[in-house]
Amino acid sequence: MKVDNVICPYCNKPATWTTRNKANSKVHKNEFMIWLCKECDAYVSCVDNSKRPIGTMANRALRKKRIYAHVVFDRIWKKGIKKRGTLYKRMSDHFGYKLHIGTANIQECNKIIEWSRSLFNKNGDDKND
Repeated sequence: MKVDNVICPYCNKPATWTTRNKANSKVHKNEFMIWLCKECDAYVSCVDNSKRPIGTMANRALRKKRIYAHVVFDRIWKKGIKKRGTLYKRMSDHFGYKLHIGTANIQECNKIIEWSRSLFNKNGDDKND
């Protein structure tokens, strides 16, 4: 999939394809390239440093919420309670549509956090699925 431009969802202006250090952000998983809207402090990482975004652009508040949602969600598969793929499928089934944290808005992140906490607190009664 070829991507030539990304529009910032906050100001509706074209984002700039640039290196992560332009956003004063640390490198994450060797993802050096991002789409950045400096005006809105919004960006999204790119797949394998291509121009293809991994998710959707996020400002500081949304990035913090997504990071926290990942912390709560990831501990379930990291502790072996559910397999990662199974967990993503169950989350999508629960919400009724395909959902990924990298595309979630703040309200969806709050729901993911609540759902993940509930699942984690079940103590992994059904570890085998």
